[in-house]
Amino acid sequence: MKMVEMAVKSGVSSAAQSVQERMSARTSQQKNVDWEDYNCPPYFRVVHYAEDDLEVPAQRNAITWARRSYTMTVTLLVLNLFSNFILAAGGVRKAGIHSVYSLFNLCIAGILGGYSVYHQYKGLVTGSSKMTSRGLLVQLAVLLFILLSCFLGFSNFNGWANLKRARRSSKMSGFWVVWTLIESCSWMANFGLSVVVFYLVYSSSDQPVKLLPDFV
Repeated sequence: MKMVEMAVKSGVSSAAQSVQERMSARTSQQKNVDWEDYNCPPYFRVVHYAEDDLEVPAQRNAITWARRSYTMTVTLLVLNLFSNFILAAGGVRKAGIHSVYSLFNLCIAGILGGYSVYHQYKGLVTGSSKMTSRGLLVQLAVLLFILLSCFLGFSNFNGWANLKRARRSSKMSGFWVVWTLIESCSWMANFGLSVVVFYLVYSSSDQPVKLLPDFV
């Protein structure tokens, strides 16, 4: 019984020490953050964003990968826009209007993704579960968009279902098929990365992250 009691006390003490260390690190990093040092996005400088503000390695790693995932998403949206420009220049039917849709997707998903990453970052820095939860909830919407981009094959989307449309095209069929394969695989890789990032941010938060409404 004494051994069990000692083991329990040791476990509780270790857990308490771990929590205390993380709380201490969070308090320290909050004191060192200059929120008036506006440095992001580049050239516009609207908010403060510095991954070095995160002194807990797991949190810093999570946000670093969140930024990389966001960069990949924006890059794929830009490439989707350019591919539709090329198709429009090649005379593919409705590719011109599809380019406009691509631009809309770039703007909307780019803003939502940036909002998500920033709130995840600031939530972890300040220990605000509300901000972290908000960022992760928006990330769920971005994840859904990425998943749809993997498979949809209409309008400006070049997912797996687009192979049939690309093969049947009377113009630039070869380019469209190859590009569809490249873009679909890229979106799938991005989806996998985004899921991992979601887990990293969720698991590294000091405070409970709430993703469901009160009535659930």
